[in-house]
Amino acid sequence: MGKLIISTMCSLDGYCAGPGGLLDDLPMDAAFDAHNLELMRHAGTQLFGATTFALFRDFWPLIGEPCAREYVVDPAGGASRSGEWSGERLENPPDPELSPSVREIARLIAPMGKLVVSDRLAPADTKPWQEAEIVRRAEAHARIQAVKASAARDLLIYGSPLLASDLLAEGLVDELNLLIGPVVLGAGLPALRKGLPAPLRLLDARRPDDSDTMRLRYTCTPARRGWA
Repeated sequence: MGKLIISTMCSLDGYCAGPGGLLDDLPMDAAFDAHNLELMRHAGTQLFGATTFALFRDFWPLIGEPCAREYVVDPAGGASRSGEWSGERLENPPDPELSPSVREIARLIAPMGKLVVSDRLAPADTKPWQEAEIVRRAEAHARIQAVKASAARDLLIYGSPLLASDLLAEGLVDELNLLIGPVVLGAGLPALRKGLPAPLRLLDARRPDDSDTMRLRYTCTPARRGWA
């Protein structure tokens, strides 16, 4: 059985996005990418709320590999994405600024299972990830438990604070990774919203090389007597 792992970046004052959902002030640096890649190498399924799914759907298919979007190439050699779904798979325009970590994440995420918890998304909203499974909120706990029980690899949640908080409160999460960036947002979207069924146990805390972000990794398994 795979583990269900949450990984989220937040500010010192506990926000995973600023006002209006802006992410610009969070330090999503090379260490952030390396951390996400490390988790993804052991995962087989990603879980999303509707908002985070839309962000991933509109970004990752455009990175690294042939992607199901239509491009219009201008005479100056640039490229822009059209607003219409073409159904064709065309090569992405090259981006020399993308790191090897980002390109590997794009390769890994493409074939990965994707489960979206939402009461408003329809199948047409998943393109180009038509294989994504949409689960209604009332059915989410049972469906996620079933996927987890049969999974050979881990289940990951990046961000998706409402979903992550709900699953934490229900005791369905095995591990929580908090990446705490050295910024104060003052307002925005809280990284965690509900209470916990039991206190968390810190597994490790470290500062990645060349980064001022701290990673706190907790097990969500209830503590047993005799643990240090």
